[in-house]
Amino acid sequence: MVSILKACGIRRDVKKGQKLHAQIVHQYSPELIVYFGTALVDMYSKCGHFSQAWCALKEVKNRDAAVWNPLLQGYLDYAYDGQTLECLRQMQSERISPNAVTFMCCLKACIGMKTIDKGQKVHIELEKLGLLEQNVYMGSVLVDMYGKFSLLAEAQHVFNKIECQNIVSWTTLIRGYAEHGYAKEALSCFEKMQVTGIDPNPFTFISALLACGTEGFIEKGLEIHAEICRRDLHQNVYIGSSLIDLYTKFGLLIKAREVFDRLLNQDVVSWNALIAGYVEHDHADKALACYEQMQAKKIAPNEVTYVCALKAYAVQGAVHMGIELHADIERQGFATRTLFLGSVLINMYANLFLLSKAQDVFDKLSSQDLVTWNSLILGYAEKGYGEKALECYEEMRLKSFTPDSSTFVCTLKACASIAAVEKSQHILAEIERHGMLGKDIALANILIHTLCKCDLLYLAQQVFDRLPFRNVVTWTALVAGHIEHGCSKQALQLFQQMQLEGVTPNALTYAVILKACGDVGALIEGQELHNDIQSQGLLEGDLVIGRILIDMYAGSGSPFLANQVFDALQIRDVFSWTALLTALSEHGHDREVLNCFQQMKLEGVFPDALTVIPCLRACGNLGALDMGEELHGEIERRGLLVYDCAVGNTLVDMYAKSGNLSSAQVVFDKLPNHDVVSWTALIAGYAQFGDVDNSCITFNKMMQNGVRPDSITFLVLLSACGRSGLVSKTQMYYEAMSKEYGIVPSLEHQACIVNCFGQAGHTSMILGMLEQIPTDATVWWHTVLCACRMSGNVDFGHLAFACAVQ
Repeated sequence: MVSILKACGIRRDVKKGQKLHAQIVHQYSPELIVYFGTALVDMYSKCGHFSQAWCALKEVKNRDAAVWNPLLQGYLDYAYDGQTLECLRQMQSERISPNAVTFMCCLKACIGMKTIDKGQKVHIELEKLGLLEQNVYMGSVLVDMYGKFSLLAEAQHVFNKIECQNIVSWTTLIRGYAEHGYAKEALSCFEKMQVTGIDPNPFTFISALLACGTEGFIEKGLEIHAEICRRDLHQNVYIGSSLIDLYTKFGLLIKAREVFDRLLNQDVVSWNALIAGYVEHDHADKALACYEQMQAKKIAPNEVTYVCALKAYAVQGAVHMGIELHADIERQGFATRTLFLGSVLINMYANLFLLSKAQDVFDKLSSQDLVTWNSLILGYAEKGYGEKALECYEEMRLKSFTPDSSTFVCTLKACASIAAVEKSQHILAEIERHGMLGKDIALANILIHTLCKCDLLYLAQQVFDRLPFRNVVTWTALVAGHIEHGCSKQALQLFQQMQLEGVTPNALTYAVILKACGDVGALIEGQELHNDIQSQGLLEGDLVIGRILIDMYAGSGSPFLANQVFDALQIRDVFSWTALLTALSEHGHDREVLNCFQQMKLEGVFPDALTVIPCLRACGNLGALDMGEELHGEIERRGLLVYDCAVGNTLVDMYAKSGNLSSAQVVFDKLPNHDVVSWTALIAGYAQFGDVDNSCITFNKMMQNGVRPDSITFLVLLSACGRSGLVSKTQMYYEAMSKEYGIVPSLEHQACIVNCFGQAGHTSMILGMLEQIPTDATVWWHTVLCACRMSGNVDFGHLAFACAVQ
């Protein structure tokens, strides 16, 4: 009977077990039934029927640990860890002494519940009873518990006290070190174990391979792989999966595939290891090919497979395939089974710019956790919906979720995307309140970046100064922030300080600091940086740095050196040519722009929309109408005029500057859309050649079309009307700018109207204007003096001179 009850428990056949229980009650007297108590408790516990297990246990009069242990083991098997520990408490309340099996169940329950305090109490009991030294398996469970809680010194201490260390205890210790990144210690234990004469088993090899991948011990990994082959274990699917994982971590994808192909039994774990490796190294096509092969071999995907496939579809931008896979996941019942898969689905839809679908996935989750909230916030933040991301953050807080560092990183990205000044300060205060500022360098880096984006440079500097540790990303964020806000000299000083503190610049640091050199014309410093970049081999593999070097040399007045950098680039495609042409154009080297453009065509590189823009600007500045018309023909042939507004606007500007206003008007009329830039280009063209009437008519047409003028539009009008002596119109536009459109007049706007009043000899108006201007009036008297010279107003000129030299 007892043997049959055990068989029912192993098979989890509770119905047969219940029939047998009824038969026992019917056939045996109550005095004899108690002898079946332990077997009944064991059977019901294995079947998960704990209420009946309790009833069977209570029928046993003289209960001991042997009767209780099956119930503890049953709770443990069904992950009811709290009930396992409750059984121990009840045993002790009945003054029943636990044995080694009882304690092992309780230690495993402590691991499951992640409660180290209770685990340590059990450890103390073991020490008191002297069970630790006698039982190697008990010691191994304790080592495992301390390892799981990252208390590796305690794990080592327990291991050292085990009298007879076996393969289980060694493997447990090695795994503990490996899982927490202590690769050297793990591999040292692996070697010591073999020195003591204990041969590794498959699980030991798996732990050692994990250690090799943690800190980059690829040589040791190759040695272990060779030993695995010598022991004929290379076809073990678990070892094979670990080897695949190791090789993919180092980007050795061919070797990973070789290991996979040699496996006799390619299960879902080994397929997942290979697919995940391809995804990690941006080989989405190979990952999806493996996914299809796996399905063709009738191997059912699991959650990990789906996660990898979803990531691959997101990388490829395969919208329809991603949606189909989502539907398949829902059909298989995975969608509601795990929140992690939900967060990956949210990430996929966000990466595919389907934010409404990402929101829909989030809303349909049976419950939301911090990971899913973070995924949604990040999705909105990275795709330009900063306001919506911040709304999600506020909603998350209202639902009593406590943000972690990842939440703050996502929210700060949203703040940076929309320059949310107040919100970024609020997040900074929250981070400080949670004590996270000095503990997470990634969080500190994004915080500095965000504060710089929000024009809070002083706060960014304060945060930077308070950090206990600063890496190259931290320094680069602060340097870039200074450059972005026009403080390039301070950026260069920060860069020098960074080098003095022994922090090595990376490619991005060089990119931003080269821009600072270009901004301030620091040619010598730029050349020194160029030498550093070349010595580190960064120029060969980074086109971005090459383009920024070109821009730096062009900005420092050295187009020849800019060309030299360009000539040294390994890839001279349309993008690198465009970088050269744009840099030369932005720094006024118009002839070099046209020369380079001709060379580009000779090399057979076809221009795109971004390429023709600097060339058109150069034609306009030089009055090179023939070249401009040639470019116009190319633009028409390639259809760029219809699809790119910036090209059309620049073409209008080119014809206008060249004095061909009729062609400028024709191009303008052909544009599919007219924005403020195209209207202003046409207005400026008429103004440049003294046709103020047409400038004003064009401005009025712009207003009728509902296009709002900007500060540049008004600057063009004020300059044109002022030069023509149209005082009333100049004054009208000046007043309309601030009163009707809310544009604060700049120094250039003020100079136009002061100059206009000066030429017209309106002394009282000038004096009234100068009283309203908050800046030092001396510079304005110089403007008035020039105007008086042009208008011949000697008397007022004397006054202007006297005021200018005060």
